[in-house]
Amino acid sequence: MIVGGLAVARHGYARTTADIDLLMATNQAASLVRQLREAGYTNIVRRDVVTRLCRPEGAWVVDVLPADENTFSIMWRRAETVILADCEFRIPAVEDLIAMKIFALTHGGEHRESKDMGDIVSLAIANDLDLDARIRPLCERYGTNRVFMRIVEEYRRCTRG
Repeated sequence: MIVGGLAVARHGYARTTADIDLLMATNQAASLVRQLREAGYTNIVRRDVVTRLCRPEGAWVVDVLPADENTFSIMWRRAETVILADCEFRIPAVEDLIAMKIFALTHGGEHRESKDMGDIVSLAIANDLDLDARIRPLCERYGTNRVFMRIVEEYRRCTRG
């Protein structure tokens, strides 16, 4: 399933991205990494939460992010199918994508702030999401009230006018 910048663009907010983020069930992630290596990708970084690979000639960087099977299955059922480069892919529902961004914003450190906050607010605006009804419950489950208040503040800053 494609997540990250390409999925964000599919849900109405285009931004630059230098990688392809693929969410996979944990039991399938190792197989995908093996297939990418067989296709000439090399391992750059391997951590618990991501394996980053690229081709020596500098093509797209691919990040493989494992998710537990239950979470992945739920997201897969709610995802939509899209065609990119003549291939079928799944893109998570906008609220699942925002939930991932909230989790990353809460647990990923300050380096995640500008990109994830921008994505969350831009997705909320592009999809006309009510912050109290749709974003607050996601923050309660995957983030904190402090994260929700920062989202509200940034949303207000972006929609003044």
